[in-house]
Amino acid sequence: MPETCDRIVGVDAEGEFFKIVPAANLKVQPLPIYAGKDVERIAQDKLAHQDRLITVVVPLNNIDPQSISTILMEIMHQGITSFRPIPGTKVAVLTDYASNIPRLLKVIEVMEKANIPPDLQVYNLKYATSTELAPK
Repeated sequence: MPETCDRIVGVDAEGEFFKIVPAANLKVQPLPIYAGKDVERIAQDKLAHQDRLITVVVPLNNIDPQSISTILMEIMHQGITSFRPIPGTKVAVLTDYASNIPRLLKVIEVMEKANIPPDLQVYNLKYATSTELAPK
């Protein structure tokens, strides 16, 4: 009895034949990996409209990877997709369908901007000392 696919993805043209990979087996197949400037191209290329699994290396500068993980997992395809922060770094590895990657990257971008620490401003005191103004 043939295996059923919950999504028809991972179709590779091999000459005149097509190789159909069940969705459950996609993570063990070689996946394209995108990082740096390649990530910017995803939304602009045809790739954003494809229903194939890809991996993206995402830098995280201003957000805690664990907190964003909870948010992303709610809008990612369930089952074979993942968001894995790399411990001790500000980098995470995101695996999802190419059609959903631009949306996930937009969420990360918005969260990054929302968590930018405010600019530090220094004021010269003329009529008081810092100890007088500091909360007690």
